[in-house]
Amino acid sequence: MPIPNLFYGHQDALMRGASPTTLAVGDSWFWYPFDNLLGEIATRRVLQSIVVAGYNGSEASEWQGKYAGSIKATFDFYARGPLVKALLLSGGGNDIVGQKNFPKLIKANCSACQSVPSCYADGQPSTALDKIIGHYRRLIKLFRTYNQTAVVVLHNYDDAYATGHGVFGPADWLKVPMEKCQVPASLRKDLFADLVAAFGKAQDVLAAEPGLGKIVALKTTGTLAMDQWANELHPTPEGFRRLAELKFLPALDTAWQ
Repeated sequence: MPIPNLFYGHQDALMRGASPTTLAVGDSWFWYPFDNLLGEIATRRVLQSIVVAGYNGSEASEWQGKYAGSIKATFDFYARGPLVKALLLSGGGNDIVGQKNFPKLIKANCSACQSVPSCYADGQPSTALDKIIGHYRRLIKLFRTYNQTAVVVLHNYDDAYATGHGVFGPADWLKVPMEKCQVPASLRKDLFADLVAAFGKAQDVLAAEPGLGKIVALKTTGTLAMDQWANELHPTPEGFRRLAELKFLPALDTAWQ
């Protein structure tokens, strides 16, 4: 049953007569079918209304490609005017995980590595993160052509566990590529945590750039316990609820005032 104040895509928003106070563009943390951040936010703030573009598994690189049309349509219909107080962005995680992307960040053979920095490939992770931040920057600049005053809220995910667990069975997001590159088991948790922390620092730099308007870069890392992960990349409903209550709602409540 649809959440009355949460609209998935501009078509859904148009059919159901949305008047959003918040727009969102994101990946599965906004779209996950078994519960997600936006569902937890919307059910706790029924006087607010959210329209989201993007899709499960979307990469930030696809904001200017596969999903550019739906994002632009969402902005065309809803971004202008004083009603919209916030834009939520969730992206970048899928740009670095999986067998295609993760091995680009680390050495082909990390078996002899004794520290996280020694496991990274030359120029990484800064090269990958710079590309992701470039996608953020372009999207925010596009949004600012519609709306100069709404706050843009970012987040940097959390310290996931390379368990190999997926949505309906095994996954190849973290454990498989780490095994392929022979990352010592003792380094795997710290390796991903280091990536998340570096992503957060890169978002802080972006938030301080002149000309992009008000940006809040939430540090969501360290929020979730191990039992609040449903699989390698997605929190449980309790985990999403915790992220909403501790991180997102305080920032959004200030924006919605």
